[in-house]
Amino acid sequence: MFLTGLLYKPLAFMVLCIYWFNPFVWFSFVLMCRDMEMSCDERVLKELGSYIKKDYSTSLLSLAVNKRVIKGSPLAFGENNTKTRIKNVLNYKKPGFWIVLAAITAVVCIGIGLITNPSHISKEGNKFSEKIYKYRTPYVGDSSKVASIVKELPVPETL
Repeated sequence: MFLTGLLYKPLAFMVLCIYWFNPFVWFSFVLMCRDMEMSCDERVLKELGSYIKKDYSTSLLSLAVNKRVIKGSPLAFGENNTKTRIKNVLNYKKPGFWIVLAAITAVVCIGIGLITNPSHISKEGNKFSEKIYKYRTPYVGDSSKVASIVKELPVPETL
């Protein structure tokens, strides 16, 4: 768990540096950092037990207060959401067995549904693409070829 944070966060920061103009990359980087911190908190509570909540919350607060650290370092401890982290630590409950089982079942069912590809659809699509491909032309303005392609397009029965 700890090593993945050491590997993924600098890699994600490099992607952020390259695509600095994309707001979705910024949003995903912020969410990734928040998720990594919450995951770390949950791992500590899982390993050490729920009796450590108060001490762990105090440690988080002491790390965030009165530290003279260079601001703007995205690869360090996130001081900006300490209040949210402490609330989550104090309200943390271990997920129930049935919730985990339902989530795993849903992921497996959706995965199987996305992996399957009916063979009859791919054969029909292949014939259609062959029909249209024979009318290809390097010229944009060749209206006779475009008219042939339009004739091959399927028309809904409602029209």
